[in-house]
Amino acid sequence: MEGDFLLPSEKKEFLSLMEGTAPMSEYCTALQTLSKFLEIYHKQKTIILIDEYDVPLENAYFNGFYDEMVSFIRSLFESALKTNESLKFAVITGLNNLKVVSVLDESYAEYFGFTQNEVDSFLEDYGIRCLLNATI
Repeated sequence: MEGDFLLPSEKKEFLSLMEGTAPMSEYCTALQTLSKFLEIYHKQKTIILIDEYDVPLENAYFNGFYDEMVSFIRSLFESALKTNESLKFAVITGLNNLKVVSVLDESYAEYFGFTQNEVDSFLEDYGIRCLLNATI
């Protein structure tokens, strides 16, 4: 806010976003706007990192405003990620599994640790095949 990096109108827009008093239409493009302001200040393109993007959608689904949230997220991401000239690159993570998978779950055994065939192969490869039938 200090200095003359931003125009008075841009400072006003930034403050309204930060204070939560901006019109809804400005929140739909807030990431793009903030990227632009950061590029002006730092003189380089911005990087956007979004973690657990799906959490607001899940909350909206369970609280009865899913369609509105999908529309908002679509507008937010389109302006931030597709049409953002201040963007260098972005990383988005999310889509948490709704089912917890334990290492003790037999149906996923091949994805955790080593399978019996892999252990047998390792022992064979290292010349300690005698341990294949050993018991601890």
